Amino acid sequence: MSDAFQVELASGLPQDKELNLNQSWDYTDAHDNIFFPSFVRNCRGPSPTIYVWGLPSGVTDAELITHFSPHGEIAATEVFASEEGKPRARVRFATKEQATEAVACKQYSVVNGSTIRLAFAINGKPKKTSSSNAAEAGD
Repeated sequence: MSDAFQVELASGLPQDKELNLNQSWDYTDAHDNIFFPSFVRNCRGPSPTIYVWGLPSGVTDAELITHFSPHGEIAATEVFASEEGKPRARVRFATKEQATEAVACKQYSVVNGSTIRLAFAINGKPKKTSSSNAAEAGD
Protein backbone atom coordinates (compact mmCIF):
# COMPACT_ATOMS: atom_id res chain seq x y z
CA MET A 1 0.00 0.00 0.00
CA SER A 2 1.48 3.38 -0.94
CA ASP A 3 2.37 5.96 1.72
CA ALA A 4 0.01 8.52 0.22
CA PHE A 5 -2.86 6.06 0.38
CA GLN A 6 -2.02 5.23 4.00
CA VAL A 7 -2.11 8.95 4.84
CA GLU A 8 -5.55 9.25 3.32
CA LEU A 9 -6.74 6.22 5.27
CA ALA A 10 -5.29 7.63 8.48
CA SER A 11 -7.04 10.96 7.91
CA GLY A 12 -10.35 9.15 8.15
CA LEU A 13 -13.22 8.44 5.86
CA PRO A 14 -16.71 9.84 6.30
CA GLN A 15 -18.89 7.30 8.10
CA ASP A 16 -21.32 7.06 5.21
CA LYS A 17 -18.63 6.12 2.62
CA GLU A 18 -17.45 2.62 1.89
CA LEU A 19 -13.71 1.98 1.62
CA ASN A 20 -12.80 0.88 -1.90
CA LEU A 21 -9.27 -0.54 -1.99
CA ASN A 22 -9.37 -0.77 -5.76
CA GLN A 23 -9.93 2.95 -6.22
CA SER A 24 -7.01 4.74 -7.87
CA TRP A 25 -5.71 8.12 -6.73
CA ASP A 26 -4.23 10.80 -8.92
CA TYR A 27 -0.92 12.11 -7.58
CA THR A 28 0.54 13.10 -10.94
CA ASP A 29 1.09 16.71 -9.87
CA ALA A 30 2.70 15.86 -6.53
CA HIS A 31 6.22 17.33 -6.46
CA ASP A 32 7.71 14.11 -5.06
CA ASN A 33 5.92 11.80 -7.47
CA ILE A 34 8.64 9.81 -9.24
CA PHE A 35 6.56 9.85 -12.42
CA PHE A 36 6.21 13.66 -12.42
CA PRO A 37 8.03 14.86 -15.59
CA SER A 38 10.44 17.27 -13.90
CA PHE A 39 11.41 14.64 -11.34
CA VAL A 40 12.13 12.08 -14.04
CA ARG A 41 14.07 14.61 -16.11
CA ASN A 42 16.30 15.44 -13.13
CA CYS A 43 16.55 11.89 -11.78
CA ARG A 44 20.02 10.57 -11.09
CA GLY A 45 21.08 7.00 -10.49
CA PRO A 46 22.67 5.96 -7.23
CA SER A 47 26.17 7.23 -6.57
CA PRO A 48 28.31 7.25 -3.42
CA THR A 49 27.88 11.02 -3.10
CA ILE A 50 24.64 12.65 -2.01
CA TYR A 51 23.70 16.30 -2.34
CA VAL A 52 21.99 17.88 0.69
CA TRP A 53 19.94 21.08 0.68
CA GLY A 54 17.57 22.77 3.13
CA LEU A 55 20.33 22.95 5.73
CA PRO A 56 20.32 25.52 8.53
CA SER A 57 22.90 28.31 8.58
CA GLY A 58 26.07 27.38 10.40
CA VAL A 59 25.75 23.61 9.97
CA THR A 60 29.12 21.88 10.35
CA ASP A 61 30.78 18.83 8.83
CA ALA A 62 30.69 17.19 12.27
CA GLU A 63 26.90 17.59 12.46
CA LEU A 64 26.52 16.01 9.01
CA ILE A 65 28.77 13.12 10.00
CA THR A 66 26.69 12.54 13.13
CA HIS A 67 23.46 12.69 11.13
CA PHE A 68 24.50 10.33 8.31
CA SER A 69 27.02 7.97 9.95
CA PRO A 70 24.39 5.41 11.09
CA HIS A 71 23.98 4.53 7.41
CA GLY A 72 27.61 3.80 6.55
CA GLU A 73 31.19 4.96 6.47
CA ILE A 74 31.48 8.59 5.45
CA ALA A 75 34.51 9.18 3.25
CA ALA A 76 34.16 12.97 2.97
CA THR A 77 31.86 15.92 3.51
CA GLU A 78 31.75 19.46 2.16
CA VAL A 79 29.49 22.30 3.28
CA PHE A 80 29.25 25.18 0.81
CA ALA A 81 26.96 28.06 -0.12
CA SER A 82 24.67 27.94 -3.14
CA GLU A 83 24.51 30.77 -5.65
CA GLU A 84 21.73 32.24 -3.50
CA GLY A 85 23.92 32.00 -0.40
CA LYS A 86 22.01 29.10 1.17
CA PRO A 87 23.98 26.30 2.85
CA ARG A 88 24.31 23.08 0.87
CA ALA A 89 26.45 19.99 1.36
CA ARG A 90 27.87 16.96 -0.36
CA VAL A 91 28.36 13.79 1.66
CA ARG A 92 30.40 10.96 0.16
CA PHE A 93 29.93 7.44 1.49
CA ALA A 94 32.29 4.51 1.01
CA THR A 95 29.76 2.76 -1.26
CA LYS A 96 26.72 3.70 -3.31
CA GLU A 97 24.68 1.16 -1.30
CA GLN A 98 25.38 3.13 1.89
CA ALA A 99 24.46 6.37 0.13
CA THR A 100 21.23 4.79 -1.13
CA GLU A 101 20.32 3.72 2.40
CA ALA A 102 21.00 7.24 3.68
CA VAL A 103 18.80 8.81 1.00
CA ALA A 104 16.00 6.34 1.73
CA CYS A 105 16.19 6.83 5.49
CA LYS A 106 17.07 10.51 5.84
CA GLN A 107 14.96 12.18 3.12
CA TYR A 108 12.97 14.96 4.86
CA SER A 109 14.78 14.38 8.16
CA VAL A 110 15.57 17.30 10.45
CA VAL A 111 19.01 18.80 11.11
CA ASN A 112 19.08 21.56 13.75
CA GLY A 113 15.41 22.36 13.19
CA SER A 114 15.56 22.43 9.37
CA THR A 115 14.03 19.78 7.11
CA ILE A 116 16.60 18.58 4.61
CA ARG A 117 16.25 17.19 1.09
CA LEU A 118 18.60 14.69 -0.50
CA ALA A 119 19.55 13.60 -4.01
CA PHE A 120 22.36 11.63 -5.57
CA ALA A 121 25.14 13.88 -6.82
CA ILE A 122 26.16 13.63 -10.46
CA ASN A 123 29.90 14.11 -10.15
CA GLY A 124 30.49 16.36 -7.15
CA LYS A 125 33.15 15.01 -4.84
CA PRO A 126 33.78 16.66 -1.48
CA LYS A 127 37.32 17.90 -0.98
CA LYS A 128 37.65 17.06 2.71
CA THR A 129 38.50 13.59 3.96
CA SER A 130 36.80 11.81 6.81
CA SER A 131 40.04 11.89 8.85
CA SER A 132 39.97 15.70 8.92
CA ASN A 133 36.24 15.61 9.66
CA ALA A 134 36.73 13.09 12.46
CA ALA A 135 39.26 15.44 14.04
CA GLU A 136 36.70 18.27 13.85
CA ALA A 137 34.05 16.00 15.36
CA GLY A 138 36.38 15.23 18.28
CA ASP A 139 36.71 11.50 17.49
